Amino acid sequence: MQNVFVSYSLDATFVDTLVEDLRFANVAATYDKLIVKPGDSFFEKLGAAVSASDHIIVVLSKSSIRSHWVQAELGLAMASPLFGARAVRVLPALIQQCELPASLSGKSYANFCDSYYSGLRDLLDALCPELYPRVAKFYDSRQRSEDVASGLEAVLSTGDAKATRRWFETHGYALAALFGRLWSVSEAIPQFQISDSSPVSDFLVVIALSYEFLVVSLGNPRLGDVSAEYLDTKVRALRDFVSACDKDRTVFFRCVALRCRDSDAGRCIYPDDDCYRSTAPVKIEGKFICGRRHEFSDRANSFRINTYNSSQGRIEVVSYDRLLEASRKLPQFPPIDE
Repeated sequence: MQNVFVSYSLDATFVDTLVEDLRFANVAATYDKLIVKPGDSFFEKLGAAVSASDHIIVVLSKSSIRSHWVQAELGLAMASPLFGARAVRVLPALIQQCELPASLSGKSYANFCDSYYSGLRDLLDALCPELYPRVAKFYDSRQRSEDVASGLEAVLSTGDAKATRRWFETHGYALAALFGRLWSVSEAIPQFQISDSSPVSDFLVVIALSYEFLVVSLGNPRLGDVSAEYLDTKVRALRDFVSACDKDRTVFFRCVALRCRDSDAGRCIYPDDDCYRSTAPVKIEGKFICGRRHEFSDRANSFRINTYNSSQGRIEVVSYDRLLEASRKLPQFPPIDE
């Protein structure tokens, strides 16, 4: 296992995250917060930590390049072979565009300026190339989750209903991941209908393995821009659509199977042979997404509760913040074995 010391100045928030991620990948990373206790000598503790390390990650920013502590730690690492100590490999990590110290000007660096995960992958590839492919999958997944969250937050901040709808049209998979279960979600089918003459739902989220289907209707992201009649109309249409799907499930299942991009999911929902048709309970529910949570007045909350109760829990009115919060929950994976 590689022993790594992280040298930095004022960028504590970044370093807290970096050390946590390195330790997740079984890199024995440490920094001042973990080794210096009340009454300890900073110079002695940090000097000993640098000398005992295989690598020192120097976090480079406008503040760190002016820090005497960072300069001292870097100097100690680079001079260690001159005093008979083992060589300490220096890994620069650039988190802010700045003039690099002369001692590092010829070294390549992990670049965190454009993407945290790009820089992290560079460090992991240098520190543990044998584990890198496995841990990279986790960080790639987490980056996609955070990209979805930032993209959704940006479009919701505009309050533009058309822009919000366009975002979901190109990020339908986000609905599947946010409403479904990551280990069994099949997909989110856009513009779903059960016949050429029937109404069209914005999305149908298909969770094939558990036979759950969510009819999703996208409303205005600004509740203040809509009337009570608008809410009534949208919920009534959603309720009617769910009822139509429930009324003739054979037709519904066949339509879902035909639209599924995953052929295995399609066969699971509507198998060719009746002998293999599942007897598992089927859930067809509706989700109407509208407004932001802070906009929900007592009247709007009463409407939301009444809708849920009157439909026996099958129709739910939720704010876009529900999706935003779900998008920030990162998928959990077991830690790497030591």
